[in-house]
Amino acid sequence: MPRNASAVVALVLVLLATACSEEPKQEPQATDGDTIVVAGENANNHGTEDVAGVSDFEVEMDNFYFRPTVLSGSAGQTINLELLNNGGSPHTFTIDAAQVDIEVQPGLNATTKVSFPESGTILFYCRFHAGGGMRGGLSVGGDLAPASGSEGQSDTKIGPYG
Repeated sequence: MPRNASAVVALVLVLLATACSEEPKQEPQATDGDTIVVAGENANNHGTEDVAGVSDFEVEMDNFYFRPTVLSGSAGQTINLELLNNGGSPHTFTIDAAQVDIEVQPGLNATTKVSFPESGTILFYCRFHAGGGMRGGLSVGGDLAPASGSEGQSDTKIGPYG
């Protein structure tokens, strides 16, 4: 084999070995403050909480976010949510598919009972600030894709913290 051909073959082998040894790139994981996609919509990420088996849970409503942003529960699970408005302006907790629409003034709280879908995620949002990313979801098994069907109830109470 000619000398130049040997050098070319050697160079090709080195390049192949280098390309094959690279680790595959992993999708970035959202951290607090990043934007994530929940049920097809961008949301300001302020965490995910596993609430499977939990009957009561608090959700903070603040300036352009819900904390936690995603509640991960079981298919068909019903949960009572206490919505705490820690922000300086009114916020809503709205789930169109479940006919839930609760407005909470600054410094007040409200409660509602909602149900998780059979699969996927039900989107909730603030009517006043959804354009700024104030969205979240009720997710089954961490699946953030939109749910094919949803159910929910609203037993609403509004009052001061405490």
